[in-house]
Amino acid sequence: MPEFFESEIALIKSFVGVLTSEEIAKRLERGQSASQIRRYCAKNNISLKKETHSKANIKLALELRSVGFTREVIKQETGLPRSTQAFYENKQASNND
Repeated sequence: MPEFFESEIALIKSFVGVLTSEEIAKRLERGQSASQIRRYCAKNNISLKKETHSKANIKLALELRSVGFTREVIKQETGLPRSTQAFYENKQASNND
């Protein structure tokens, strides 16, 4: 029997970055443990790091930056640290390449 079925893998991928491994484990029907989920994610290079910033704030920060606002002003408006803004700007630029 496989460690995870396709539907469970889809569920894990959909909740990565939103829920902890313990919370994901509770949602799986066959009762896999959080350590099994962490092992699967490590094996498949999937980050379990929980995102702390909303997608709406990230999108707003990118839009504000594209029209010329400074990172300091964007930090005041969105609460995103300058390093986080730079990370998402670089991520967006690499996706556009």
